[in-house]
Amino acid sequence: MWETTCQSEVAKRLGVTQGLVRHRFIRAVKRMRDIGSPGLKDLATMFDTISENLNILREVKRPSWDGRWTHVID
Repeated sequence: MWETTCQSEVAKRLGVTQGLVRHRFIRAVKRMRDIGSPGLKDLATMFDTISENLNILREVKRPSWDGRWTHVID
């Protein structure tokens, strides 16, 4: 995540799913907050603020293809 902010790119590089990347990132931020170091708490707050105000680390719901291609199949 330091080299790229794109969780799909990170997932591709690690050979894992985007969901796992998101889970690990959220877990790491929680640990930074729980450790108690002021510097780490500040970083955790920054990461939380970024993820709350942008569409980073959120589930993406794509439109369903149901019914869109029936005329091609028939």
